[in-house]
Amino acid sequence: MTTSDADAPGPAESPLDAFKERIGFDARIAAADRRRLVVRDWGGLAEELAHLGGFEVATQSAAPAPPAAGPLATRVVLSGAVRQARVSVSLTQTATVDAAAAVFLDEVSSTSLVAIPFGPGPDDLGIVSAVYAIGGPGGSVLAVIQNLCVDVRASDRAVAVALCRVIQAIADRSPAPPRGAPP
Repeated sequence: MTTSDADAPGPAESPLDAFKERIGFDARIAAADRRRLVVRDWGGLAEELAHLGGFEVATQSAAPAPPAAGPLATRVVLSGAVRQARVSVSLTQTATVDAAAAVFLDEVSSTSLVAIPFGPGPDDLGIVSAVYAIGGPGGSVLAVIQNLCVDVRASDRAVAVALCRVIQAIADRSPAPPRGAPP
């Protein structure tokens, strides 16, 4: 092999591969604890967010989960406001961390832009998270929190991140029993 062969670029990297590398996706998902899952009825999420996060709900509905979520998935969709910032929340509960990760990748890559417009989110938010990286008002944050994919969009990025943290705290208090444990 000549030096010029070794320096030649490889095949073009896809926008999704570039995004995954930028946020350390593969390493974070590989390191996730797959024994701890969240299993709960999310029907009361609006009330919990109102109490813990100041969320004023306008609508709450169950929605079909995306195909990547798997057959046991459920999805709750909320809209409303926090401190007058418009907010929408989509929470998908899947059966596994890997299914939640697949939903996350579907959500971030559903864009008509050439590059994925998300960058790394806060390190302590979920297994992996991403924030909308294009300037301007508003913001979105997506996170894989165990077997959940959470998508919070708000007219204020700080509100979106804060509300996602509230959902993470609720999830942390809602673990399923470990596999094989007595009920």
